[in-house]
Amino acid sequence: MVKVLRAVRTMRMARLLRFSRTIVPYVMKWIERQINQRMSFGYDVGRGFIKGIEELESSLDMIAGDNIQIKRKLRRIAEKSRTIVIRDLGLLQKNYPGIATSVKTKSKF
Repeated sequence: MVKVLRAVRTMRMARLLRFSRTIVPYVMKWIERQINQRMSFGYDVGRGFIKGIEELESSLDMIAGDNIQIKRKLRRIAEKSRTIVIRDLGLLQKNYPGIATSVKTKSKF
């Protein structure tokens, strides 16, 4: 009896495998779309971060006041972070030029 149930279960699984040919391409397209959406969101966040760092540098005198050491430290941290983000955005733009172009196009409108 157990062997019969296993055979029936195996046959049912074999019937399901024929649907995998039609389902797999749709799943792959969906996964690719999800990846592209998240990467374009990350690219957009990176661009916003760079603009925020630029605004920080322009208003650093108000934030730090007369303390030169704090100004230097904040500038060093901001420049280091900015450099890292610019490098990563450059790599993303090099490896996935379509994502960078789409984000730039969206930001124009």
